[in-house]
Amino acid sequence: MPVAIACDHGGIDLKAALTQVLQELGCQVLDLGTNSTDSVDYPDFGYAMGRVTDCL
Repeated sequence: MPVAIACDHGGIDLKAALTQVLQELGCQVLDLGTNSTDSVDYPDFGYAMGRVTDCL
């Protein structure tokens, strides 16, 4: 089952932990970012999530 996941700069650790659990459960994880602790605008990642989930 494909699962898309994204976060802003404050959610890096939680996203990594959640990604690991999902992969252990056999899910295909599509990581939409961010992959840095540099400050980012979360709406950009929310928009990407909305676009991708329409296709999953």
